[in-house]
Amino acid sequence: MPSSWQLELSRNFADALEQCIRNAAAEAAASLPQWGDACMPPTQKIDLQAKVLDSTLASIHEAYGYTGALWCAFYSVRMTGAEYDPNDSQPNNPNIFDWYDTLLCPWDVDAEVIAKNGGTGTPCGDEELGVHGNEWEGVPAGWAQRQNAQYLITPTDPYVQDEPDRRTMSCGLCGHLKRRLGPPPFWVDPRLWWIRAVRICTLRTWTSTPLGLGSRTTRRGTGAVRTRS
Repeated sequence: MPSSWQLELSRNFADALEQCIRNAAAEAAASLPQWGDACMPPTQKIDLQAKVLDSTLASIHEAYGYTGALWCAFYSVRMTGAEYDPNDSQPNNPNIFDWYDTLLCPWDVDAEVIAKNGGTGTPCGDEELGVHGNEWEGVPAGWAQRQNAQYLITPTDPYVQDEPDRRTMSCGLCGHLKRRLGPPPFWVDPRLWWIRAVRICTLRTWTSTPLGLGSRTTRRGTGAVRTRS
């Protein structure tokens, strides 16, 4: 069992992660007039979104490394998962909820998640923070109750790279964030006058993937990702 001061460090990380998620969601909404114009070239829009991530992720990246920044961006990304256009070079990724369920929080966090995934299992979202070690280091993804079909820990295809050391957010941290923020994604609706400011062209949704995700990505600065066309 970790000592009390170790548990306190994990609680401090959970607080910092929650604050980062709130700040990132608020900044993405506030900057909508800069990146939300659908007449803007997709590459320019992605660059502007990456700039927002650079600024909002800097502090948690400095304090807790890439993992903290990844989880903050992942939980606060402005994607609905429903808007998909095969003719759009930068679509709003329809896989976002599968990523949450199989990469970020692949656990039976609570009764709602259990029901969605077949109705069996034992909730683990009330686990104490830090019980499995430092929360910012995550836990082995091999412990997960679900795995993403494209990112298996031990794939059967010998030509697909395995990921035996990959780690993910603990079930306790997933449960903590869900109780504090609701299920992901956590994002803030822009004010009405921001929407009216874009008069001619329709608004775009956020299309930069969370850090390290997507088939073709580039890490910039503190870890913000730009998705290439």
